[in-house]
Amino acid sequence: MEMLLVLIAFMLLAVTVRKFKWKSKTTTIVIAAVIALLQTAFVVFTMLTMKLPWS
Repeated sequence: MEMLLVLIAFMLLAVTVRKFKWKSKTTTIVIAAVIALLQTAFVVFTMLTMKLPWS
């Protein structure tokens, strides 16, 4: 459940970053890409550290 909440928080962060009007569109695209990479890294980390019932 915590994993889902963290992913939702990352998505809300990406949406709020997009709402800001910065100097360039490139800045918002880079920040959105970093957020997407953080989401992917979080999911991979969670999968690799998960306790499996048969192990």
